[in-house]
Amino acid sequence: MKDWNEGGVVFEETWDAVVITTVWFDNPHFPDVPGLQELQQKQPNKVQHAMNWMGPQGDYEGKRVLVIGNANSANEMAAQLAPVAQTPIYRSTRRISVFPSLPDTRIQDIGPISRYTINDNDKITAHVKDGTTVENIDIVLFGTGYYPHVPYLRVLHPDPQTCARKLVPLTSRTTVPTRIPSLHNQIIYAYNPTLAFIGAPTSFIPFTLADLTSTWLSLAWSGLILIPPTPKARLAYEQGRLRTLAEQRSESDNPSDLINFHFLGRYEMEYARGLREDIVMVRDGLDGVLARWDDDQDGRRFAMYAKKLESLFISAGVEREIDVNAT
Repeated sequence: MKDWNEGGVVFEETWDAVVITTVWFDNPHFPDVPGLQELQQKQPNKVQHAMNWMGPQGDYEGKRVLVIGNANSANEMAAQLAPVAQTPIYRSTRRISVFPSLPDTRIQDIGPISRYTINDNDKITAHVKDGTTVENIDIVLFGTGYYPHVPYLRVLHPDPQTCARKLVPLTSRTTVPTRIPSLHNQIIYAYNPTLAFIGAPTSFIPFTLADLTSTWLSLAWSGLILIPPTPKARLAYEQGRLRTLAEQRSESDNPSDLINFHFLGRYEMEYARGLREDIVMVRDGLDGVLARWDDDQDGRRFAMYAKKLESLFISAGVEREIDVNAT
């Protein structure tokens, strides 16, 4: 380890167990689109990610901007750019957004981008999959999420017979499907249960889930919650989750990026209830402390989208049209 309080002095310590809590939001994800890598190499300032977004002032004023994505980050960046950048703001999407945002005539939705090229004037052309193009782009701004990666972490190779005592990275951008591999219950590393992760699942209510998973982990490491005794048994969760993902992705010709290993989606309640049951079974006093993870909580969680949309209309001073036929 390096102690930056001492000028980066390197030292070594031995611990009985280690929990990793730095997983997401340090590693921006960019789609694998032809021409993008060349664009990043030749025009790095023109390819930006929401991770580094500091607001629309400065670099974007009067510029022709293409926003990639259709979730919270992309929608908010497009909305903030509309008053200052050249209009229309182009927003590339693959499907209708489930996240609330106000309609804005200054934002023009286009389809997915099939490739990027650099013009003689060093501006960018985005080739849309429907055959159209958007030319003379100054900046491409990605709101395309993150991928889990812990670059500083090394673990012993899981096959000691062929790679005895060899340290290898656990996470990689090439892991398919994208995930932190070999986790039991998205928490404990299957090959060495003294290594764990808190914050691996992306959640609608991340702090509530982190309270739950950290409580479960503390009881597992205390020996009160029993975990499967062998690596093979601890890998059963991952194998089941991978089968579920494959089934979900096969249901659509254009599967959502939200169908991924660590985004539990509609399976979040089932996952959380299982952990909660484990906890309460050995610490019944926590039954009245932990979030219930019941239908009432689920209803409040999904109601937040309507509340957010309502607040957006109010803050913008726009009267919302009411569908009289809505039930």
